[in-house]
Amino acid sequence: MSDSLPALLAAAKRSPTDDAPRRAVADHLSANGDPDRGQFVRLQLAQTDDEWHPNQSDEQVAVGRLLKRHVRRWAGVPYAGPYWFQFADKPADEDDDTPHASGKFDRGLLRLSGTPAAVREAFARVPADQGEWVETLDLSEVTSAADLRNLLTHPTGRPATAFDVSAADGAPADVFDPLDVDGVRELRLTGTDGAKVRRVAAFKTARPHKLSVEFDADDPAAGEALLGSPLLSEVRDAELDLDDQDPRLLSALARSPHLRKLTRLYLSGDDLPPATLRELFASDVVKGLGRLSVSGYSGNLKGVIDALVRGGAARRLEHLDLGFNAVETAEAVAFARSELLATVRSLDFGSGELTPEGAVALVQSPHAAGLERLSLSGTNVGEDAVFAIAQSPHLKNLRELDLCRCGLTAKSLRALCQSPHLSSLERLDLSINPLPPFALDALCGSRTLGKLKHLGVRQLVIANDTFDRLCRSPVVAQLEQLDLQGTMLSKAKLRGLVEATSFGQLRKLTLGENILMKGEIDVLGEAGWLPNLADLCLYNTKMTDAGVRTLTAKLTGGRLGRLDLTRNFLTDGSAEALMSWSGLGGLTDISLYQSGLSDAAAERVRRAAWGS
Repeated sequence: MSDSLPALLAAAKRSPTDDAPRRAVADHLSANGDPDRGQFVRLQLAQTDDEWHPNQSDEQVAVGRLLKRHVRRWAGVPYAGPYWFQFADKPADEDDDTPHASGKFDRGLLRLSGTPAAVREAFARVPADQGEWVETLDLSEVTSAADLRNLLTHPTGRPATAFDVSAADGAPADVFDPLDVDGVRELRLTGTDGAKVRRVAAFKTARPHKLSVEFDADDPAAGEALLGSPLLSEVRDAELDLDDQDPRLLSALARSPHLRKLTRLYLSGDDLPPATLRELFASDVVKGLGRLSVSGYSGNLKGVIDALVRGGAARRLEHLDLGFNAVETAEAVAFARSELLATVRSLDFGSGELTPEGAVALVQSPHAAGLERLSLSGTNVGEDAVFAIAQSPHLKNLRELDLCRCGLTAKSLRALCQSPHLSSLERLDLSINPLPPFALDALCGSRTLGKLKHLGVRQLVIANDTFDRLCRSPVVAQLEQLDLQGTMLSKAKLRGLVEATSFGQLRKLTLGENILMKGEIDVLGEAGWLPNLADLCLYNTKMTDAGVRTLTAKLTGGRLGRLDLTRNFLTDGSAEALMSWSGLGGLTDISLYQSGLSDAAAERVRRAAWGS
């Protein structure tokens, strides 16, 4: 393979589900005079799954700062925040109803989004030497094949290989035809009807690696044609919404003769027939799956685990997401006994129904020894399940445990904190549980949870003395992220937080939605550990101008990149403090919505932060 940058970018776009070619791009950039862009690509790859990982806050700020420094060179637009940027000439405070295109970088490469006309205008803004970085065209209100053809033949649109296209109402059946070309690697098509689905199924040339197509509930035969099409022969990543669809579509998926390279499958729907699910999970379609998500909408999707176990073909699963499922005890027990569990590293039951007995069987299974991430969020499995987690010798590799809204009790929390088997935990979420005010004393005294880097205690009632002990406890010494949202902070708790010396590693602090008196939060600026933060969330804490002045006087080291001051008691005096703050230019994201600042003052602060 040529080591020229265009060749490396082309190789990355040819394999959109593989990070290795993008890392090769990053290495080339770093070795050939563009280390900032090489680092930007690496950092974006680290953020791909939107899952927590160590150093996440610092990485997010670093990504934003690199984008802020270079977005004009990379995309031809001024910086306007760490996410989407606008291809617009008029500033935000002027009336402008014209639909402008927007853009962002995904895994290092450029995505352009908007109507065909708006995206064509964006093409004129992207620097000529940056066109090879365009990977995705995210197009809305496409009315005809000519709309697409004009964009695909444009010099800036020609390098695109990924297409997220929504057809306008009344668009003809051939609207997607220009996408039937060699080199298309991702198709996400919405605004479809049966006729459009049939046209896509008949594509002769396109062989995407990622596919999502909206089915027509009134024409299941069109969906069957798509699922039997050679179009699927290179698909590695598929997303299919089967809610309100004919059950035959699930069977057509199971029998697809071409879908043999699938590594990720996302299915959604409340009424997926158990028998047909078993057919799917016994088929060759799932043999290569490493990541599977089967989600309901209202928590009543049933029989998925039973189908997985009975089908038995999905033997390589590493990530299994069963959010909004209703899992019966018998099928959880069968899964616990099955070798299918042995390969799973991430298991998510979020917002579903899981019986305590089923949870106990799963966490006590020897096949759970490979688990690194377990989410029971919203399942209300109760203390027996938590006791079983604490007692299981098979969870020694568990790094993340989400027990938000699980019916956690003081006794089961104490067992968890004393467990000799959970010493690898780095992320623990105990939020929104009916714990008594002194329950976190068990956490303060834990001798095994010394590796925690992320702690969530949202909406817990915590006694003043317990809170003070927590702030001084060795268990928080390695924390990078602490979420105290809605924990009913008091003056005493704030004083304990400010005077704590254990937060030397803290990078993200969330204090939003706390019931405080006006100005009580202002003492936060006295904390000695404050300059270490990369991300500070103070929304709805009743901060005043005095608090902003104290913060800005303390935060002079330039580490802080994200600051949320939404819904506070500020005046334009805070704007003056922020404008004269040496750290303002280091911010990548500042939220001033309903903060008390006038619109004009808030806009002046944002422009000063962005350097525009």
